[in-house]
Amino acid sequence: MGRLAAADVHRLLELSYDLGASEAPSPQFVLDRLVELIPCANAVQFDRERAVACAGHVWFPPAVNEAAAVFALQRPTAAERVSPSDGAVSLSARLTPAQLHRLDFYQEAMKPIGIEDELMILLPVDPPEVAGFSFLRERPFTSDERTMLELLAPQLARLANRRDGALLTAREREIMRWVAQGKTNKEIALILGVQPGTVRKHLEHVFEKLDVHTRTAAVAKTANGDA
Repeated sequence: MGRLAAADVHRLLELSYDLGASEAPSPQFVLDRLVELIPCANAVQFDRERAVACAGHVWFPPAVNEAAAVFALQRPTAAERVSPSDGAVSLSARLTPAQLHRLDFYQEAMKPIGIEDELMILLPVDPPEVAGFSFLRERPFTSDERTMLELLAPQLARLANRRDGALLTAREREIMRWVAQGKTNKEIALILGVQPGTVRKHLEHVFEKLDVHTRTAAVAKTANGDA
């Protein structure tokens, strides 16, 4: 990591304090504050299933969305090609402009909307979950911005991993949907391709988060929107 300027350190500490001051900051609150720290045209916080918060002014035409899906793995910043141990990675740090511009992904999914760089980070959340942030903009991201995001990663991961009953993870919500349909742990394990013990462990986390002791109570809370 590089050495940050005093002004960047101050902004980083201010954001870290704001995130810590709230008992359960919403994903949108977190993303909006990150965009203040790392200005961009578009930003998204995502988990394994979907985007959980979005910010920015870029409109993605259907053709761009389709091209982004088709050529996604060409990107060194694709979630499937990075890991939490990589820290914050950007296209501009991994490819020269000439290399980037030769990619179908750039020509079909970036150039049409005026985007020249992507900054991505995956968070060290509890497996098998996936969570992270992606930022897009018209100019390259700097090494200082990558450093600030990496310094915030442990705190962002703690928010994603919280066991305070705020929100269930994507996998826990998926399991609770099957529980609500009357499936047993063994049946859910077969559906998800995991061991029954893994399902049991996820349910233990759900019970802890929701402060309940039975499957019926957990289903009731999730049905009422408490999770």
